[in-house]
Parts: sequence; structure tokens; C-alpha cells
Amino acid sequence: MFPGITIASGHAGFTKALIDLGTSAVVEGVYGVYPMVTWDDNIPGIAKAKEYVQKYHPSDMGNVDYLSTWASTLVVAEILRNAVKEVGYTKLAKGDVEAWRAVEKSGIQKLNGYKVDGLIPAGVAYTPGDNRLSHSFKVFQIKGGKITALTDWTEAPLVEYEKFDWFGK
Repeated sequence: MFPGITIASGHAGFTKALIDLGTSAVVEGVYGVYPMVTWDDNIPGIAKAKEYVQKYHPSDMGNVDYLSTWASTLVVAEILRNAVKEVGYTKLAKGDVEAWRAVEKSGIQKLNGYKVDGLIPAGVAYTPGDNRLSHSFKVFQIKGGKITALTDWTEAPLVEYEKFDWFGK
């Protein structure tokens, strides 16, 4: 890029591919954020994800989108576990409007600090009026060709875009 310009990226663009496709002079110093741990973290959830990716999709090892999808899938599984436990499989299997309402009320809204195998350390929880489920992130920077954590987990404030004058225009 240009010297003196700070470049930052959300987690979908701040991946190993950025390092692999760029040159060290181009990507060095770029900042990014993740709402979850990285492949380099030593936690049981990463060990499970690494075992699976190495067995079935080795070319995706180190891909943050793969890890993000892995974590999201665990969250969806927990939502469905909650819903089945509360209303039963038969009601959900209908796939109708009432089934989806049950998933929302008995699944999503019952999330309360689910740790996602440690992949999202602050856990995920439903908060009325806030659909993010996870409210924390870490800031990273590419240093020496490696994505390196700069901060610990930081609480992300809710941005209520609908309250801005420009929203909806």
C-alpha cells in the first residue's frame, strides 16, 4: 500500500490468504479483528477443529473463514439442541412458521454464555434487541509475516445504526 497509511480489516479479509497473496512489504503492519480465537490458540476447541480440517480439508488449515464457520456451526447445533430439548423434534421437523418461532424462542433466546468449545471465549448469549450473540473481539496485526494478537478480549459496543440520520436513506 502507501507508506504512512493504516490499513485495517474485518476477520473475513484478515486471513492467512492475505499474507500468502501479499508480499511482506505490503501486508506488514496491517491490522485486523477477530471475534474468536485463531488457529494458533492452544484450546480444546482448536484441537478438534485442527483434527477435522487436517483429515478432511487440509488445504483449509489456517483459513479463518473455515474456523469461523466451524464455530458458527457449533452455535447453530447448540440452538437446535436447546429447541429440541424444550419443544421436541416433532414440532421442529415440521419446518413451518411455528417450528421457526420455536427455534427462535426455545433455541436462540435460550443461549446464555455458551462457550463454543472455547472458540469464542466470552461465549455467546442472546440479549433482546441485540442480534450479535457475541460481543467481544481481539485486535491483531501482521508482524513478521504472522497474524499477532495486540489486545486481549475487548467488549464491542452495540452500534444502533437506525438512530443515525443517514440510516434508511
